[in-house]
Parts: sequence; C-alpha cells; structure tokens
Amino acid sequence: MKDDLDFEATAKTFYEVLFREAPAAQALFKDDTSKIVMLVNALESIASMERGDGQLTDFMAMLGDQHRKYGVTQEFMHAGWKAFNAALDVGATNVHGVRRQFYENAFLKLVAAMGFDPSSFTR
Repeated sequence: MKDDLDFEATAKTFYEVLFREAPAAQALFKDDTSKIVMLVNALESIASMERGDGQLTDFMAMLGDQHRKYGVTQEFMHAGWKAFNAALDVGATNVHGVRRQFYENAFLKLVAAMGFDPSSFTR
C-alpha cells in the first residue's frame, strides 16, 4: 500500500512543536540531523507494519525501552503527543480516517509500552 505520509515533513514539524512545548527535551538529542533520520526511520517502520498488529506492538515496546533509557518522561510524552498530532496535520494531509487512527494508535502503543496511561493522552 502506498503511504501518503510525508515522513520528512512529519519529522521536522514534530520536533519544532516538541521543542516549543517542552524545551528541556532538546537535551535528549545530540544533533539535528540524527533526530530527523531516527524519526523518519521509525515512521517508515511503523508504516510497513500497518497490517501486522503483533509486529507493531513489539516494535513499539522496543521503542518504549529506548525512550525510557534516554530519560523520556511522561511530560515529554504529552508534549510529544501534541507534537505528533500537529506533525500528522502537516505531513499526513492525505491520510484520513482509519489510516490516521493507525498512526495515532501507534503513538499510544508507545505510551503504554513506557508504562504511562494512554487514556490521559487526548486530542
């Protein structure tokens, strides 16, 4: 399935909004290029798992472990949720309904994998 998500625009918008909402999150990243590449790679992997929920759950659990290791807090995740939805508004203009929900649910799987309550993350 062709994915209409503009991965790079999504990643750039994500970090712009994240750092505006949670400036302290910038300290988690060493350089601008690697953070964009890292998120683009994660989004591409997530997109490839659109039909495999078990794979997606495992992948998000692995990402959750990495985020915890780097010190991502619940506060950062709430800022990230806001940033992710803003990024989808920019990079996923042709992604609607069930497919948009797929990406939002992937983020919420990450939230759950980190041990936070996904129900506290609302749009």
